[in-house]
Amino acid sequence: MDKLTTAIYFLIVTSGFLFSGSHVFSQTDSTTFYTRSLYQLSQTKIASEKKTEQTISKASTTIRVVTKEQIEAGAYLTLEDILVGLPGFQFRDIMGLNSYSFLRGLPRQNNSILVYIDGVQINELNSGGYYGGGQYNLANVERIEIMYGPASVIYGTNAISGVINIITKNPGKGESLLASVGAGAFNTYQTDITYSNSNDRLGLQLSAMYKTTEKANLTNGNNDNYWDDDLEIFETDYAFDAKLILKNLTFGVNYQNRRSSTTSYNPSVNTIYKGFGTLWNLQLVNTYAKHNKLFSDKVEWNTTLYNRNATVLANSVKEVTDTGQIGYYRPNNLLGVESFLEVKPSEDFSIVTGFLSQYENLAKGYSTTSSNEYYIQPRKPKSPDQTSDFLAGIFLQLDYSFQKYWQFTVGSRYEYSTSYREVFTPRASLLFNKNKYSGKLIFAQAFRAPKPWDFTDGIGNPGLDPEKFRSFEISNTLFITDNFKTDLQIYYNRLYNGIVKVYAADNADFYWNNSGNTETKGMELSTNLVHNNVNFFGSYTYNLTADKNGEQVAEIAPHTGVLGANYSFSKHLNVGLRTFYFGKRKNPKVIKATNSEYIEPAVVVDLNISLLNYKNKNIQFVLKNLTNKEYYHTSNLIPDRYRQAQRFFLLKLSYKIEKL
Repeated sequence: MDKLTTAIYFLIVTSGFLFSGSHVFSQTDSTTFYTRSLYQLSQTKIASEKKTEQTISKASTTIRVVTKEQIEAGAYLTLEDILVGLPGFQFRDIMGLNSYSFLRGLPRQNNSILVYIDGVQINELNSGGYYGGGQYNLANVERIEIMYGPASVIYGTNAISGVINIITKNPGKGESLLASVGAGAFNTYQTDITYSNSNDRLGLQLSAMYKTTEKANLTNGNNDNYWDDDLEIFETDYAFDAKLILKNLTFGVNYQNRRSSTTSYNPSVNTIYKGFGTLWNLQLVNTYAKHNKLFSDKVEWNTTLYNRNATVLANSVKEVTDTGQIGYYRPNNLLGVESFLEVKPSEDFSIVTGFLSQYENLAKGYSTTSSNEYYIQPRKPKSPDQTSDFLAGIFLQLDYSFQKYWQFTVGSRYEYSTSYREVFTPRASLLFNKNKYSGKLIFAQAFRAPKPWDFTDGIGNPGLDPEKFRSFEISNTLFITDNFKTDLQIYYNRLYNGIVKVYAADNADFYWNNSGNTETKGMELSTNLVHNNVNFFGSYTYNLTADKNGEQVAEIAPHTGVLGANYSFSKHLNVGLRTFYFGKRKNPKVIKATNSEYIEPAVVVDLNISLLNYKNKNIQFVLKNLTNKEYYHTSNLIPDRYRQAQRFFLLKLSYKIEKL
């Protein structure tokens, strides 16, 4: 580590204890942010913890919220652009068909975090992981609520590290049209359009989005000589949201199509693989109907009927070699219903209970075909063998407030699946709220059910059991003033029966087995300060994750941090600066280019200049990796590591028409 990096690292860590701040209710260039204090914003009602509205201080878990004003001001391209500013998140971006997010020290294939859009899960059905990237229509997001820690009592399988709940906008009063266009480095282009119309009887919200980018320059010389100048890396995203509200009925559609290259999986220098011609064509479609019935201010009933489709489309080509192209196809579908009831017999006592029933029809694996020339596309694969699963679950959570300042929460969930049999999950917490201090003592368990991917991958293992996860957390939030907030979370997590890849004696065949146990000791420290026209924020995260032998787990940096500030020069003109510290972390294997098994630390700076809400127009300029820092992410694939994007700029213009 050079002297400059050491100095900046010391500044981030030291400032973390004094002035580091959370991204929650903090980082925004929008003038609407300053119309309410940080404390007032913390009392905004959220829906994630119990799937019914409550304030963050009453939630029995740690929740952070990113508002629509923050998203608008940031001109973000991807979900990861938002998450990177939050405590506890780390990433593996392979510049290919997916990028991966690790929350609170658990490195996975995105299958320990659940992602919801309007209360319907968007995770891929066969593997249980979610796809990162630009396919999320951020222009149509009202807010994003991130629950930290296990949440299986309310959310079921895979809610281990946390839950990301994306809530789209409801129709606004009257009629309006919002459109934006953007262009930037690496042939990046984006456009979106949103139409809203609402009256006393019904409301309609329609939103469509298109994005395309080549991400970074990874040609010869920019990533350890793995690829030549013919390398293609790209991602093209389409999204469409529709929401129709009729009194207490809501009908919705969320469509995502993510098309990306897979050439980064395999080196093309001195190998049989080509660096061009691939396509991973993923389609995710959620449709739902919701019914909300408010019997009184003490009884509320909600029911959601939903259909989820997650399909790797039949024109996907994962590999192009000297001898041909290899095509992939994998369809999956799920139909489910969830109903829950909240009863508040008194101001001090509430009950949330409900049930879930799902039937899914999933591919056991990919269906593949191949051509006999590298420039010829293979024929469409046939439908793969399918397997079905039926799931039923019930859950109950009780909240009891006593002696004015205390709240006790206890809950449990029982699930039965024809695939992984029975699972029982408990949780309990004790909350203390007085004046502007909130303290939480949290115990929670969660589980991850094995999916067809785990049962059949490699030579297969049909005897897998669910992974189990246990967490203990102490959470503290203190408002020193209405506009000076600090948070501290300390947690201990333990994973049992972890599903890990095991190789046979010849090291050629493999299967997945319940043989991985890990434990994480972690801390998240953050603060947020608004003073006059300046908003200071930052965070410091410590994660020490070890395996059952006490060895440090790869891909998790013990130290990460964020520092930044937003300054309003006028009512409309704002400048934001964010500095990220990505700590040193262990790579799954030795990196040939450096002869080391560690990814070196990096400091990356982003700049945002925004003219917002000026005569119904927004003009934004984003400059990421301002200093053009060369930095890398870890790899669990053939390339030893992945170079991240060089300096990147984006210019975005938005215009809103009201009262059409």
